[in-house]
Amino acid sequence: MAASTMTGTGSYVYERRIPRVHRYHWPAIQLNVWMLVMLAASFLIIGVFGSFIGIQQQLDLYVPWYFSYYITVSGLTVGFIILLLWLIAQRRLLPSIVIIGAFILFVLWLVGLIVISIELWPRGLRQRQLRQAGLGQPAARQ
Repeated sequence: MAASTMTGTGSYVYERRIPRVHRYHWPAIQLNVWMLVMLAASFLIIGVFGSFIGIQQQLDLYVPWYFSYYITVSGLTVGFIILLLWLIAQRRLLPSIVIIGAFILFVLWLVGLIVISIELWPRGLRQRQLRQAGLGQPAARQ
């Protein structure tokens, strides 16, 4: 679409461009269920680990770093979901935002899961069981 402007010395022709915005059709049910599950899991983790921290502090025990780590990851997840809802309302949600954000949050969650599973596994349990069964002793030489 071209427009022109008349000035005292001449006329200028300029072109106005209308920016084209790409819009993606998102499957509403899948996206809403995914966001609802993520919000429920995040709030559950915040509540459970917040309760753990409260109990540890009442008992004057050391609060492990991974309790606050998981609360932080859950807070980031809630913030990410709020960002997604805002982008949906603005009709600007891109697939790359969802994919990259979900991958980063999955990696953070997986790191926390591995750390908690390692920390909660009793140290020396397997060796003690083998010793009790008599399998942990080296074979006697003849």
